[in-house]
Amino acid sequence: MANNLYKITTKRSQTKNGEHIAKDMEVEIVTSNSSLPLATQENRQKIVEAFKNKYGIDMKKANALSIIDLNVEKVS
Repeated sequence: MANNLYKITTKRSQTKNGEHIAKDMEVEIVTSNSSLPLATQENRQKIVEAFKNKYGIDMKKANALSIIDLNVEKVS
């Protein structure tokens, strides 16, 4: 299977459930799954871990794992 690189960017600044999210925070994830990252639980968990590792915020706790909150761009 080929690996796909996605850039995930927050669309807006907000505070939800005590988690402070700034507009334009971005992380990258690599997945071998051809589905969009928000479509599978495995990829959603990769997004949660990437934001937690880079910014120390819990996107799951903030309930910010949707297309409303995130822009998903396939890099390669």
